[in-house]
Amino acid sequence: MATPLQLQSFTIDKHTITLYVPQPEHVKELYREQVKKDASTAFPYWTTIWPAAIALTQFLLQNTFYIQNKKLLELAAGLGLPS
Repeated sequence: MATPLQLQSFTIDKHTITLYVPQPEHVKELYREQVKKDASTAFPYWTTIWPAAIALTQFLLQNTFYIQNKKLLELAAGLGLPS
């Protein structure tokens, strides 16, 4: 079953970034169902835009000299907001 998505916008330093994110209530319901089958199921933290991702995005927007003319690989930043 596919997780329904919703558009969510973030305004960071005069930049608006819009992403499709999983609907939180649907994710919670799927998680509850999975925990009934396997109590050791980890919560799907990847479905959330974390404050750290917003902070990293803000930092990169304010300090572009760190990333200019460089190849970057983003790992473990939730739904990819800094990307």
